[in-house]
Amino acid sequence: MNSREQVLTAHKALLNGNGKLSYFESRGLDAATVKSAWIGHDAEREAFTYPCIAKGGGLLGIHYKSGARNARGKRRQWWEGYADE
Repeated sequence: MNSREQVLTAHKALLNGNGKLSYFESRGLDAATVKSAWIGHDAEREAFTYPCIAKGGGLLGIHYKSGARNARGKRRQWWEGYADE
């Protein structure tokens, strides 16, 4: 699956009623804001996805943040799905 498909799949998963959207709503972000930013949830990686979109509209990469926190209260973060250009 290419990066664009990963973003779309994760975005649909977040909005499918699985309860993950409540994480953002509890922090004051409404569903419209989450939708417009193309934020998603990757169940396989147990992480939220934040696509980095260029000014011209192309996908530059995907920033992942784990749902769970470590003993110090920090979330694991990493990047994947970088653009080919």
